[in-house]
Amino acid sequence: MTTMPLFRLEKWSDAAGFLGKATSFLQEREDSNAVVLGVAQRIAETPDFPTNDCFFGLVYADTQPVAAALRTPPRGAAVTSGPKEALRLLADAIREQYGHIPGVNGPLDAVESFASRWCECTGQGTQVAQEMRIHRLDVMQPLTLASGILRRAGPGDVAIVSSWLEQFGEDTGLPPGPSKEDVVRLLARPDPPYYFWSRDDQPVAMAAWSRPTGKGITVNAVYTPREQRGKGYATAVVHTLSALLLERGFRFCTLYTDLANPVSNAIYARIGYEPVEDARRVEFIDASDS
Repeated sequence: MTTMPLFRLEKWSDAAGFLGKATSFLQEREDSNAVVLGVAQRIAETPDFPTNDCFFGLVYADTQPVAAALRTPPRGAAVTSGPKEALRLLADAIREQYGHIPGVNGPLDAVESFASRWCECTGQGTQVAQEMRIHRLDVMQPLTLASGILRRAGPGDVAIVSSWLEQFGEDTGLPPGPSKEDVVRLLARPDPPYYFWSRDDQPVAMAAWSRPTGKGITVNAVYTPREQRGKGYATAVVHTLSALLLERGFRFCTLYTDLANPVSNAIYARIGYEPVEDARRVEFIDASDS
């Protein structure tokens, strides 16, 4: 007779405590868990980050970690893959702490399990905000790139980076990104995360690195102004930034694509990015709005 595992939840408000227990589990699938692991590490390394209202949760099946989640208000929850019962426990814990959250994102099955439990308990419904695919790059594919050079953004580029991030958010429908004050702080760092593809000394596309997780690092915020699209600049900036990150010693890069945009998915495949798994971001809505 098979004995069902005993699921139990451990939670923290501080990222360091969470990582002390969850890092080994998260690193087993570092590419798939890049959001939860990377965000938690960034918070742990930011001394003045306000963590009083944060949630970090780890579910065990008997003594083995099997699923994790985090939430940093005002954003929704981010979850890893795991057994259905584990995701339901995480949904219960987050609901008990917050009452309401805007949504959840993560691997398809995990989001479905979390959202099902959330709606069961709150009476809310869901709407899919974005269907995504997680990609991983281990080996670059040689390409002939559009004319230009990779240039790291600096303090003098606050206006254009802020404007492009705002337009990127409008185009993708993603939750609000860094504020202008955040951009000022990020571009003042010794190694700012934002890079341009520059042609004739003018930025024509942008990408950024984010969430280093040990062996891997994420490429995101890929944006080309409308008047510059279709010229290969997004391919060039992602290709050269990814190559730079691998040269720095990262074993792989991860990247999320919008499944509604087949052009971008084709671009990243040409560079060498390969699918890992599909993910979804859903929003919770009141029944009267559904």
